[in-house]
Amino acid sequence: MSRQTYSPEFKQQVLQEVQDTHNATIVARHHQVSPSMVRRWTREARQSAGESQGVPSLVQENTQLKRLVIERDLQIVVLQDAQRSPYPAVPIMPGAIDSHDHEKRPP
Repeated sequence: MSRQTYSPEFKQQVLQEVQDTHNATIVARHHQVSPSMVRRWTREARQSAGESQGVPSLVQENTQLKRLVIERDLQIVVLQDAQRSPYPAVPIMPGAIDSHDHEKRPP
């Protein structure tokens, strides 16, 4: 039993129909092609489109998300430590008198 090959034009037509109908199985039945083959073409098309558009790989995305989680965890720890501090935080107000402001400055 030999494998059947499909032209790029045929694959493109099938992929367009899958995109229009959002149903690979119905399109596959209509063209008498295996549904798994159509899903594979769809997956491969998505992957090649993602690579050509500069979409970051899953590894890069995962690394970036891990960094964000670490930064968020650090922020939480800092805020929790500040909350437990025996010294209340004193807000700095604009125009507040500095300890050196009591001396007269030349105009």
